[in-house]
Amino acid sequence: MASKVNPPADNSRVSLKPVQAQYLKIKIQGTSPMIQHQWSEKALRAMRDKHAGKKTKEREIRDPQQEGIDAMYKTDDGRPGIPLLAIKSALIDAAHKDLGIEKTLVRKALFVQGGGAKMVIPMEVRC
Repeated sequence: MASKVNPPADNSRVSLKPVQAQYLKIKIQGTSPMIQHQWSEKALRAMRDKHAGKKTKEREIRDPQQEGIDAMYKTDDGRPGIPLLAIKSALIDAAHKDLGIEKTLVRKALFVQGGGAKMVIPMEVRC
């Protein structure tokens, strides 16, 4: 049973310090090739149909080039990108209490912004 909290009798106020937000712009450079796999609409539709009990059609001829393009995450303007939540998850996973940074602290303190409606930030692609 929750206890009832009574307000202070002397009508004192509680004041909170404002959050001191800091912004950091970083550049991430990989050490190995990056492989992306965003589910295509065609694959999602096939999974939904299978779960709904619909009969599957005959297999269509595959186009590996188009499948690769469809698997790439894209920003709102169509450039190659990476989901913001993937960056945030990687930063949280890198934290470890033995290194002096607890994952829960990072999860609570880290706010990522940008990425437009799709929440995908652009990345520079070099082949």
